[in-house]
Amino acid sequence: MTDFLSETRLSLTTITLNRPSRRNSISSAMFDGMAAELNRLAADDTVRAVCFKGSDQLFSAGADLDELLKSPKTLTEAMTRFFDALERFPKPLVAEVNGPCVGSAFIAVLYCDMVYASPKALFSIPSVALARAPRFGACSLIVRAAGHAKAAEKILLSEPISAQEALDMRLVTAVIDEN
Repeated sequence: MTDFLSETRLSLTTITLNRPSRRNSISSAMFDGMAAELNRLAADDTVRAVCFKGSDQLFSAGADLDELLKSPKTLTEAMTRFFDALERFPKPLVAEVNGPCVGSAFIAVLYCDMVYASPKALFSIPSVALARAPRFGACSLIVRAAGHAKAAEKILLSEPISAQEALDMRLVTAVIDEN
């Protein structure tokens, strides 16, 4: 089984996180694979946009914490390559968030031009609770959308953000019923 799938239909490529046994947590191999896929898609004139989504009833638990403990340098370097590719991507990025979206997965969603969340979506950056600083521009992206006070509250207290609250904070484009 592949840990992420990439499928193109009618000029839209969908990248699906497909590691449900690990809550779609993202390994260094997945970060590197998705970075390479984004670089390939950037050069493909037949692709007009990319949509990220998760398999099953969740988006992603974020970076693979087991790997982070065993090989922090490897995972961090892969994450850096992925976020560089994401930031440079020249076409519209869309996210379809169907459940929990945590840590680096949430940060990736913040880079998207449009984010559609199901009512069951729940967003969180637990960095501070894990005694780590948020990375890859998370703070500035949330502050830009929601303002300093609300961003500080959610980041410093590691509070989860419901789909409706994410909409109110301008972190998502819309909350859409799954039907």
